Amino acid sequence: MTQVLVEAGKERLRPIIMTTFAMILGMLPLALSQSPGSELKNGMAWIIIGGLTSSFFLTLLIVPCVYMVVDNLKTKFSHNKQHE
Repeated sequence: MTQVLVEAGKERLRPIIMTTFAMILGMLPLALSQSPGSELKNGMAWIIIGGLTSSFFLTLLIVPCVYMVVDNLKTKFSHNKQHE
């Protein structure tokens, strides 16, 4: 199971990094803008950057870890039912 998760992580790492950083770098000029009337757009850009950053870490770290834990629990409980 661990080998499958590592292989999937290697496969998806580059596209996830490329899309996330392209969006973050695209939002930075809007987030750092000091022009008149940009206050509303600044806040939205920072929210988008924060959401992209959190989803980046969720996709690469949290989701595979939760998947492994759930699979281990499923395997453990299926072995217990077979022995009963």
